[in-house]
Amino acid sequence: MKTIQLAALAALTILPTQAAWVEWSTIVPTNQVNGTFNGGTIVATRTNVNAGIASGSPGLAPNSISTLITPSFASLYPLNAGGVLPMLGASYNDTNESFDGQINFTGLGNGYMPTGTIFGLLDIDSRENLNNLRAFDASGNLITTPWLAQRPGLLGFLDASLLDGIDSVASLNPVPYSFTSNAYNFIGPDANDSGGALMFLTNQDISLITYSTEHRLPGLVGGGGYNFAIGSDVPEPSTYAMVSTALLGAAYLKRRQKAV
Repeated sequence: MKTIQLAALAALTILPTQAAWVEWSTIVPTNQVNGTFNGGTIVATRTNVNAGIASGSPGLAPNSISTLITPSFASLYPLNAGGVLPMLGASYNDTNESFDGQINFTGLGNGYMPTGTIFGLLDIDSRENLNNLRAFDASGNLITTPWLAQRPGLLGFLDASLLDGIDSVASLNPVPYSFTSNAYNFIGPDANDSGGALMFLTNQDISLITYSTEHRLPGLVGGGGYNFAIGSDVPEPSTYAMVSTALLGAAYLKRRQKAV
């Protein structure tokens, strides 16, 4: 009986208590944002900035959502304590602005973002493209096959009641994207999708992500841009049950063998 109790305790011990999202917090210089994730550090930087037609410039900045998250979204994408979903904002001030960026994962414990990590694009504003989204594997080699897997509930609603004259359940559509020439390209819709999110799971270990982003059409002035959300996923409860059952079964067989 003692063996079975120990096995049950082991089964409970391996269960993670909660998913975790990257906490984007520390801005070192203007062009760099740091984030903490599972005890490691993720570093995002930007280069080749085109500041557009007015003062100011596009940039990277920590961002978060708390009060606009619906229970249905939270059920698919477990949140940090307090119901907060931290994000990295790739923002704009004016039209024709653009910059290149990268997100480096080599500061994590294994030197890479592991397979099965949630990778989300949130608050997808109108007429803004995310181009040449490329990833590099744990050895630093360019990944040449699709590395983002559609997660159940791909189009997640942060807040389906967030109506700004454009957003609604009926008008919120998936953002067109493709994987060509070893890169993803996301085409910004004509209407804002600030109430929705494209959520994926990575299917390979990734040490680096690079991308280009642009506010593509002239004649429009105003803030906006993509937001990146990166977090750990939680296996289905049935997975936990299977693991626990397997451990208990092994313990039972071992006890029977000792008794024979």
